[in-house]
Amino acid sequence: MRARDYGLRGLSVAYPGFTADLHQSAAATLSRMRREDVPLLYWTAVSWGAAISVSKDDAAMLGDLPLVRQLADRALELNEAFDGGAIHILQMTLAMTESRPQAQRIAAAKFHFERAVALSHAQQAAPFVSYAESVSVIANQRAEFEQLLGRALAIDAAATPAWRLSNEIFQRRARWLSARAEELFSP
Repeated sequence: MRARDYGLRGLSVAYPGFTADLHQSAAATLSRMRREDVPLLYWTAVSWGAAISVSKDDAAMLGDLPLVRQLADRALELNEAFDGGAIHILQMTLAMTESRPQAQRIAAAKFHFERAVALSHAQQAAPFVSYAESVSVIANQRAEFEQLLGRALAIDAAATPAWRLSNEIFQRRARWLSARAEELFSP
């Protein structure tokens, strides 16, 4: 929540009044934002989304999910290639929270997965781990799950210094998920 608040404060400095009535004014202000606002949009959306994901029993937090989507959508619109497709990874997770039929959610997530992999030249573990965890498990696709985690673990974390920490974190997550496959795919 603190990271989200920092992000909102940063957006309010650049766009006075942005947070005054966020639910009412977000769309109008977001339409004025520019490419240089993408890092702040992205990190605000990611931190807010993470806060929501650990507060699933808090209706007020869940009610903020449309705002997270608006921030992420605007960031994607302004610069889909940001940080090697990081926005697509966020969009993949958001797609799985939508109230559409599962096949449509999976199709949207798959599109964002493929874009993230392409934009990162398959050098980020995050899209593989995120897709395995948020899509393969829900779709009960164990073979796909294991294949994706294998691809994440095969990435040379040191090959791209800017992504080294992220790759190491997601590879750790891949090993953790892999060790729990029996629980995740139990009948």
